[in-house]
Amino acid sequence: MKALLSSLMLLIQIAVFAQNEPVLGLYRWNTVVQMHESDDTGKLVNGATSVQTKVGQLFRLIKINGSGSSATGIIQILDYTKKVNGHIQPINLTDFYTYNYKNTATYSVLDAVDRDSRNYKQDQKYFVVPLAYISSYANQYIGRGADISAGVISLPLKLRLKDGDFNGSISIAGAGGIKWRASPYRNDRYHNILVGLGLSNLSIDSTNITNNKNNIVSNLTGLTMITGYVYQSGKIQMGLFVGWDFLTRSNQEKFGWVYQGKPWLSLGIGVSIFGDGSNDKAGAEKQSEQKK
Repeated sequence: MKALLSSLMLLIQIAVFAQNEPVLGLYRWNTVVQMHESDDTGKLVNGATSVQTKVGQLFRLIKINGSGSSATGIIQILDYTKKVNGHIQPINLTDFYTYNYKNTATYSVLDAVDRDSRNYKQDQKYFVVPLAYISSYANQYIGRGADISAGVISLPLKLRLKDGDFNGSISIAGAGGIKWRASPYRNDRYHNILVGLGLSNLSIDSTNITNNKNNIVSNLTGLTMITGYVYQSGKIQMGLFVGWDFLTRSNQEKFGWVYQGKPWLSLGIGVSIFGDGSNDKAGAEKQSEQKK
């Protein structure tokens, strides 16, 4: 029985890993892990000791060896170089020779064309890490990924900018717009710019009308236009909206509502109003060389 349970646990771990198995592309480390220098096939360099990654370090996964929980990835750390007066130069010699270039004696005589194209040939450094490290401790570059955003917004409170009056006036509106990722390495955080149209339950009293103060209807339905910004993290959204309310022409003529077409502000907090982005297609994986 114990052996059976152990086998089942192993199969579950392999299945979970397979669902999140990395693919070739550009990544960023979000924690420090250990890696070992290798060639571009994954063969370890003789005498090579382990090297620590850096948080925020960019790398390319260029090859995957093996499968399942024992798979390894061969990675190439993006260069610690920048262009100066039209030519590529290291910006941090320690990091450059630790992560990018093998031979400190040959870089100074490297052909200018190869240096400017970052073509280090046999002196290029590669590293091998368990593929599970990339799955657990790195984020893939997926781009900003602009997309369509749509949903329903409910705003229970409004700040009337005309006079600073803060009142309850429930608005429900359908809204749509565009969204894009807050980080090109995360698929769960978005910026949203929205516009919408809906209905509001508008409070009418003697302080906000100019006509028929003795013949008041406490609540009227009005048309509402809104626009705003929503920040989305996973299933949680927080937004700031500006809007305008309009009574029908006949009601406005009857009551002379002072907030007709006047702007208001409102805050919105919601859960899964516009989805969590989990079904979005990945953005472009192509990325230019790192320049600092």
